[in-house]
Amino acid sequence: MVDVVTAGWIGAKGPHPADLTEAGRCARCGEAGNLSKIGSVVSKNFTAFDSWRDPAGQGLCSACSWGYRTTGLRQHAHLITHAPSTLRCLTLPELGQVLTRPLSRQAALVVPLRAGRRHLVPEATWGRVTLEGTSVPWTPADVERLGVMRRLRTYGFTRQAFAEQAPPFAVFRRLPSTRWPDIIIGWAELQPWRDRDLWLRLGLLATDDTAAAAA
Repeated sequence: MVDVVTAGWIGAKGPHPADLTEAGRCARCGEAGNLSKIGSVVSKNFTAFDSWRDPAGQGLCSACSWGYRTTGLRQHAHLITHAPSTLRCLTLPELGQVLTRPLSRQAALVVPLRAGRRHLVPEATWGRVTLEGTSVPWTPADVERLGVMRRLRTYGFTRQAFAEQAPPFAVFRRLPSTRWPDIIIGWAELQPWRDRDLWLRLGLLATDDTAAAAA
């Protein structure tokens, strides 16, 4: 199976940079061919060489250069699949829809929680969600928790509220008492995400469209 970067590059119709001046094996993925000089692809401040096959290599192939140079990959969520190789830029509603089921082993989901901060596609792995430089699983239990969060957000709870151990009473008193048991149970069901901040932040991003619609 090709790596995630190569599959995404193929899905993007395989663009080739104009500065393929070297010949050899790609420092990141090891693929043989024409290469761009490393210094023309990543800045002097780049530090994530530890995942490369040969950080001292001669250059980067077209696929890896694309993975680092394409600004949009760091701005928006993307779904990459294998067999066939596809690349899809996701809106927030589309991200939420993708996360309504466990992630396939034939897919990789890349979600910048802070736009433009990190190169995530080169760090992505099949069957996982990559965010903030870490790849995490997305399980049936996470799918259920996302549904709970989506329902609670329609009640008017803010992003900040979900980090708290108990739902804020100010929202409680605005709602019918018949909803209170659902809120209390749902809040407890989200506790595993409070213990793992990345899941919580991903869930909040994927349900932002729900909160906006309920506002």
